Amino acid sequence: IRARLDLSGGSDPRVRGRGFTGVIREVINTDGFRGFYRGYKLAIVTSIPINALYFSSFRFFQRHLSSSSASHADGINGAEAIVKNNGDHDASSGFVADSLAGLSAELLAGTMRKQS
Repeated sequence: IRARLDLSGGSDPRVRGRGFTGVIREVINTDGFRGFYRGYKLAIVTSIPINALYFSSFRFFQRHLSSSSASHADGINGAEAIVKNNGDHDASSGFVADSLAGLSAELLAGTMRKQS
């Protein structure tokens, strides 16, 4: 529904002046209830690689940032720091890891949008 309202830009006479409920009626009348799920498969297919990249890179950055900060503080190497910390992560490394993971996922999403 939002896509129809956004894409019409007020120029589609079927949508203009009808508002949200008018668009719902128009979708049901023209496409049936399946019309609400048009484009859903594409959204799922594109979100899978983006989410996979986000979660894997978040874990990578969080592990790397936590181990490097713990090893600098204690004077031990990264592997020993992970064992010593018992998997605990501080808030600052989580914030930075989230930011870097979000950036990497958005770069992938931007590339996918440009190619389509």
